[in-house]
Amino acid sequence: MNAKQNLESILIPFYSRLEDKMYGGFFGRVDSELNIYKRSSKGMVQSARLLWFFSTVGEALDRPDLRRYADNAYYFIVDHGIDDKNGGLYWSVSYSGLETEDETKNAVCQATGILAFSAYGTEESLNRALSLFDLLENKFFSGYLYREAWNEDYSHCIIKNSLVTSLLHIIESYTLLYQKTGQERIKRALERNLSILHDKFYDKEKMLLYEIKGGEGEVILTEHLFGHGLECVQLVAKACEVLGESVPEWIMSLLDSSIDKGFVDGHMAYSEGKTEGVHWVQAHAVRTLSFVERTMGITKYQEKKNEIICYIDDHFVMKKANSEWFHDDSGLSRDVVSIWKGPYDNSSMYLELLEAEDGLSV
Repeated sequence: MNAKQNLESILIPFYSRLEDKMYGGFFGRVDSELNIYKRSSKGMVQSARLLWFFSTVGEALDRPDLRRYADNAYYFIVDHGIDDKNGGLYWSVSYSGLETEDETKNAVCQATGILAFSAYGTEESLNRALSLFDLLENKFFSGYLYREAWNEDYSHCIIKNSLVTSLLHIIESYTLLYQKTGQERIKRALERNLSILHDKFYDKEKMLLYEIKGGEGEVILTEHLFGHGLECVQLVAKACEVLGESVPEWIMSLLDSSIDKGFVDGHMAYSEGKTEGVHWVQAHAVRTLSFVERTMGITKYQEKKNEIICYIDDHFVMKKANSEWFHDDSGLSRDVVSIWKGPYDNSSMYLELLEAEDGLSV
């Protein structure tokens, strides 16, 4: 797999073509036949990931021409996706940006905004990232866990449960924001969140992650998703690298358990009860195994990493010019771009492989 070639010949042309030159931002839905739905909703998680994608890939590949696509994503979010009255990013707006379609404020959406604004890297965008950091800490953090969702003005908590995926993306965003600003308050919150992840979400018996905890810390979902376990390994190891700390032993146990229990027929299963391959799970598996090999010298999973790469090439990368990855390996006609599916997972993998191959710093 040539990571640079796949970025430059697949993902960059594909997402550049989705630029909405009339209303701003990018078209929100593409089906498996590559039909573009120009009047689909534009989600702020999706829009922020496009901002992150063009900012990060443009810098990594020294492609200043990609900056205008990042600008387009940034100004669409700023002009239409931010609640100037109450604070925070909405969940979604209409294709034109003129109507708010879902005014819910979700923790994962704010975290994704922090990551994107930090990657964009202007003084204004970093200030916006810091505002979202304050919002997460003041509105979403209960002193115990992060609540998942509020209504528009934060007068009613819609989802009191805490999702491990949101905490992982908060850790990822705080890591980059701390790199960009060096602020002590971000460092303290990041260190605290690493402790919460272990203390509240790590199943010490199975050495996997709990997916959902209730408001009192009770387990809501007993199913373990292997992709989140592997994603956690990379994100925590990266955070420790930035903080100048050693990677905790439980992270290595999580890595071993996720691979031992989840690797099947050349790919990573979705969960303990579902063996199908899903795009983001494979991407984070390769990203993580490459990262621990590159930064920690852990090579025992090199063969499995290479098998997953082959599986991705055979089952996920679409065999059409300027295309994307399929959602999964089921053969079902699921959208290749949606409010959740964009260029974040696979490009994160490609960027890590680039760094491993060429020594690029991302």
